[in-house]
Amino acid sequence: MKAVFSTRIWLAAALLAVAACAGPGIELPPEVPVDGEEADRDPAPVPPAWFGGESIYRVGVGDVLKVTVYGEPDLSGQFRISPEGTIAWSWVGDVPVAGRSETEILEKLRAILIRDYIRRPRVDLAIAEYHSQVVYFFGNVRNPGIRRLGDNRSLLANFLQTGGPRIWGESEIGILRSQPGSDRQDQITVNLQALLGGEQDIFLQDQDIVTVSAPDGAGAFTGEERVYVLGAVNSPGSFRWVERMTALDALLAAGGLDEHASGNRARLVRGEGEEKTETRVFLRDIVGGQREKNFSLLPGDLLIVPESWF
Repeated sequence: MKAVFSTRIWLAAALLAVAACAGPGIELPPEVPVDGEEADRDPAPVPPAWFGGESIYRVGVGDVLKVTVYGEPDLSGQFRISPEGTIAWSWVGDVPVAGRSETEILEKLRAILIRDYIRRPRVDLAIAEYHSQVVYFFGNVRNPGIRRLGDNRSLLANFLQTGGPRIWGESEIGILRSQPGSDRQDQITVNLQALLGGEQDIFLQDQDIVTVSAPDGAGAFTGEERVYVLGAVNSPGSFRWVERMTALDALLAAGGLDEHASGNRARLVRGEGEEKTETRVFLRDIVGGQREKNFSLLPGDLLIVPESWF
């Protein structure tokens, strides 16, 4: 009996010694819960919005593809996606690529070569320039304006690339998201401190409008009466609305159109929810003197000026 007891003591001591020596590279067996304990545990938290967006980048108009076909220099090079969604691939001709991922385009190019030209082609593909998908940052950020979405669609990564907040403190980030083919607009709210701690990151989508509130200020979707000018202008941001304010007034407050602006494809977003409307406006014509196209703004109006690459 003494021998058995001594053996048990020795085994217990050995196990304690192993546990004490276990460094970060050694994983000890998980604790086995007693009956009923597992059911009482809270489930692991799920990020609120790896919500509504896919992580895969799908190319669009203006993006540039780098194609390499080994042994075929005439088929290799950089090709910009046209307004029709195609690339002019050397002597092969126009190839539709818009809306596809890198992998899907690579498979398509290889299939074309195998079918018509080369028995065993070696093809590489990369996205050389990102232009087709953009998001808009304004509010409490160091560098407000347009950010082009690349293969990293993380809110945290793109926010940090704007330089982060101008004023540090407890803040909210609001994302206004339009649903393609629908009048519905989603409002997503993220706590800045939680985002920086890696707890509330989300995937951004094309045309998301990201507003960062100042500490101790109003929330991301509330505040005094303001209008917003975003996109291809020299000083994007929000501006205090005044009586009889016009689109030209707001554009001048935002520093005017920048060199890449497609002013006659600008959009006026007015209202919320079922009352929201989007109207094309001709800011280039207004700036050029066609004042009959100017119009009055209302509190909460949003002017979005896209870029042009053609």
